[in-house]
Amino acid sequence: MSNDKRPTGPLSSRSRTDDQGSGIVIDSDGTILTCNHLVAAADALMVVLPDGSTFEPVTVFSDPTADLALIRIQGAGELANVDFGDSDALQMGDWVVTLANPYELKHSLSAGVVGSTNRWVPGTHHPLIQYDASTNPGSSGGALLNLRGEVVGIITGSFGQSESFQGIGLAVPMSVVKRSIEQMRDPKKSQHAYYGWQTKALSPVVAKQLGLPVAGGLYVEDVEHESPAARAGIEEGDVITHSGDQPLDAHFDPTQLYENRVSGEKHYFTLFRAGKAIEVNVRIDVTEDRNGALEHHEKRPQQHTSVYFDDRLGLGLDELDGSIARELGFPEDTRGALISYVEIGSPAYKEGIAAGMIVVRMNESAIRDLDRYKQVASTSPRKSPLLMLIETNEGKHLVVFEDIRNATAVGH
Repeated sequence: MSNDKRPTGPLSSRSRTDDQGSGIVIDSDGTILTCNHLVAAADALMVVLPDGSTFEPVTVFSDPTADLALIRIQGAGELANVDFGDSDALQMGDWVVTLANPYELKHSLSAGVVGSTNRWVPGTHHPLIQYDASTNPGSSGGALLNLRGEVVGIITGSFGQSESFQGIGLAVPMSVVKRSIEQMRDPKKSQHAYYGWQTKALSPVVAKQLGLPVAGGLYVEDVEHESPAARAGIEEGDVITHSGDQPLDAHFDPTQLYENRVSGEKHYFTLFRAGKAIEVNVRIDVTEDRNGALEHHEKRPQQHTSVYFDDRLGLGLDELDGSIARELGFPEDTRGALISYVEIGSPAYKEGIAAGMIVVRMNESAIRDLDRYKQVASTSPRKSPLLMLIETNEGKHLVVFEDIRNATAVGH
């Protein structure tokens, strides 16, 4: 799966740089589960199946709070779907396997052990599974499997400040995934409580050192102005120790704070502030826009200002000179035909080609400039596959067009 933007995900402690990712088929009719941060800010979204066939989504639903998204495709036939496992049965030290497409290396398998089943990361509304199987750019949306081949989590990223894997992978537990899928499929179930706070879970050791009455608690890192938490008097630096009568320790399910709440209802919390316990009543707001359908990208009418338009592939091309090459981050002596426009829904679009790339070879011919591209394009057999070598800032990539439209390239 690929997009043409690099969105930032909901986990505030690290940035997301995925412009490609992974996904799993959960229904044989073409429903695919992946990460929300892969699709949230994409201008173009394509799904590539293991056999290489490419599809545009007809529907996308997202759940930003869980960093999950559902994608529906049509026309792929009956697909093999995965089996879900029990993430609640995982224990520290259990062996797990990741199956994903890191760095576009399809169907990559890696093994490791569970480091934690209850790892809180800033910006999340639920704990994650921590493991040490390899997780790299492109792994997001892939499967975390137990040794029975059942999916127990969806890979949401790795923890660290660099793109290289530093030994800590994170996955959304299947217990959370199942609830999220149900909510995305039924918008009436997609409501979440909104408090307007940012919290971090405390370990039992820290809780004991602070003299808290429970073996845990939620430290309030920030409170939004005029939010339910602010109106209730909750402040930065408070530690929430109880939700109602329930202690916020390791046995408390944090999803209870956010799900099945009614807008306007009051709920009391116990805070620990300056060595004293304080009870506050929070009048809960409920948001309905946590899950929502993303607009399907309609095919845009042809609007380009390119010197040359190859209608067979849906490519607009221009001359490439040294100053343009330098501006795009290529060496000044780079030669080829500059791609300046890609028509939505075209063969080039479906192969992931984007403006700013350079055509350096077509079939057996080197492309030194736009004139050479025109010559080769005009003589390429219509019913034969077309091999195109594309240069990007990350290197050269071969694209094979097997389905070329019976149209004539035109110049302006």
